[in-house]
Amino acid sequence: MSGLRANGEEFPIEASISQMEVGGEKLFTVILRDVNERKQTERRRDATYAITQILAESPSLDDATPRILQAIGQKLGWEVGDLWTADSDANVLRCVKVWHDSSLIVDKFVAVSCERTFTHGIGLPGRVWTSLKPAWIPDVSKDDNFRRAPFAMEAGLHAGFAFPILFGAKFLGVMEFFSREIRNRMMPSWYCSTASEARSDNSWNASGPRRLCAKPTAAKTNF
Repeated sequence: MSGLRANGEEFPIEASISQMEVGGEKLFTVILRDVNERKQTERRRDATYAITQILAESPSLDDATPRILQAIGQKLGWEVGDLWTADSDANVLRCVKVWHDSSLIVDKFVAVSCERTFTHGIGLPGRVWTSLKPAWIPDVSKDDNFRRAPFAMEAGLHAGFAFPILFGAKFLGVMEFFSREIRNRMMPSWYCSTASEARSDNSWNASGPRRLCAKPTAAKTNF
């Protein structure tokens, strides 16, 4: 069951109905509860478990990445996800992996993402690269620094979220996700996955699991 906020945003609710008799008449009371936070917590738990399983089963980062993008997208309600890594020679970010929901027609958006590069501070991946902090855009079509806006609009994409992949102080890349919904609120939790140390050849080091975390900041409409 879903409710509708004043801004048009749908959210999950639960309803409980109780009956009482007053003066010979039956009265019914309906109590509605917003269970959005609980549902989000359950989805984040499921996503963390799925990512942990993927990393445990995968022999390399290259093998794990498409499955991680899919797991985050499906568990947390994003319809497009991609990974950007740094080209140290050119000093730019390049899109190396893309996942999207099979129901979407996003060929142009994916092609443009794979063709373009971003420097520090430019575009959603570039601003995350510069700040090393997550960034949230409620509607990419209204963001002056989102260079792929026309192609996102054509694909029906609106909300965008990206976070850095870090190993200690070392920057490894940026994961970026998009939704067809306009989302005005940041998910209030840590985006965190258990990973092994990545070597320069993108294979996993056998030294044991490490924590790669990104902590969202408060929601803003200007990044």
